[in-house]
Amino acid sequence: MENSYKKLIKGYLEFKQNSALKKDFYAHLHLGQNPQVFIISCCDSRVVPNIIMKAEPGEIFITRNIAALVPPYDEKHTSCHATSAAVEYAIKHLKVKHIVIMGHTKCGGIEALVKSGHITKHKTDFIDKWTDIAKPALEATLHNCTDKNFEEKCTYCEKESLKTSLNNLFTFPFVKKAVDDGKLKLHAMLF
Repeated sequence: MENSYKKLIKGYLEFKQNSALKKDFYAHLHLGQNPQVFIISCCDSRVVPNIIMKAEPGEIFITRNIAALVPPYDEKHTSCHATSAAVEYAIKHLKVKHIVIMGHTKCGGIEALVKSGHITKHKTDFIDKWTDIAKPALEATLHNCTDKNFEEKCTYCEKESLKTSLNNLFTFPFVKKAVDDGKLKLHAMLF
């Protein structure tokens, strides 16, 4: 464990030294950001959007959470969702042109949801409540996959959770308006 931390520090120092050699490349990043794409991704350590998409620094705005879920818009603002704040910032301030929800196979959050088989079981303080966002995906999976094995159910639920998150994006008034005005396109992908 200690060696992995030391490796990260060494990598940081090497990056810092090498980036000094590329001052022209990094100079424009000091002026601000202007990404055209916002990616909502799972925080799984194997899913790294900027590497997968071969994006340079400044090209994509990213937020990550368990299972790449988007909560529905909270009209009363009673919860503090980092994902909702990132959506608002991406649309209202960065004026991105595309939102990509990037799910992935073998997602631990979705596997836990499918394994539980129902929503009401809360054994964790935050994770179970968060994955409740995917309740429509789980319901569709339980309804349509009765004859499927666990892995097939998970794959189906992973795809359905992307649909749920896309539908939830439309509950944000400023997202819906940007889409309706032709200024924003929504996408989903399964990595």
